[in-house]
Amino acid sequence: LAGAFLLCAAIVAFAGGRASIQSLLLWMTLAVWSGLLLSRLLFVLVNFSFCFGIAGIGFLPRLWEGGFSMTGALAGIILSALWVCKCKGDFSLRALAFALPIFVIVARLGETFATTGLGTGFDDPNLFTVEGDWDYPLNVRLIEALVAVAILIVLLLWIRRKDLPEDTALLFFLILYGAPQILLESLRHEGHMVWGFVKAQQIFAFLGAATGAAITASRRGKLIPSLISSVALGGLVFLM
Repeated sequence: LAGAFLLCAAIVAFAGGRASIQSLLLWMTLAVWSGLLLSRLLFVLVNFSFCFGIAGIGFLPRLWEGGFSMTGALAGIILSALWVCKCKGDFSLRALAFALPIFVIVARLGETFATTGLGTGFDDPNLFTVEGDWDYPLNVRLIEALVAVAILIVLLLWIRRKDLPEDTALLFFLILYGAPQILLESLRHEGHMVWGFVKAQQIFAFLGAATGAAITASRRGKLIPSLISSVALGGLVFLM
């Protein structure tokens, strides 16, 4: 399903532009497998003691038992796009403006079947809660999907500008996805991928947003304000 969305997104992104079906298929294939591998690998590395202790070393290939990192999946999509872009002359990183948000939307909504992505419970139901055993947990995965929809719309409006560098879509996504994800990760009630009192995914989101902001600002000669804002974002990680 993720591969199909990636391929459709890339085709839409390149409608009337430069892209061969061979490059799109290559990207789709690499994105799915590298995303799956890195998602699992990052989860295992962060939860090393659990995966090689309580769960046992046989946990690694048992994908059906769960244990994935969204950051690893996104990294697989991005790295595969960078590789195809470098090796193929008929591929552009502008496709990431479509593929990344769409993947996040599908993945977050897919968490419904894994019963993950829930937060604090409320006594009364509302638009952003689901029915639980004793209360109504916050439906964080739905909020994350809606944020991804907003990111997709923003990128669609910006990426059509021909004067923007090829990697602008990637940098903008890192900023727009990473900054709110620092807060959204703090709302999730999940026991894995936690370092002390900070969730690993919050740190990854901060690093992505800070990197995107720093590169974008350096191109405009405004690196110092970017560093200041990055420090502020880093403070949010510890406050959340």
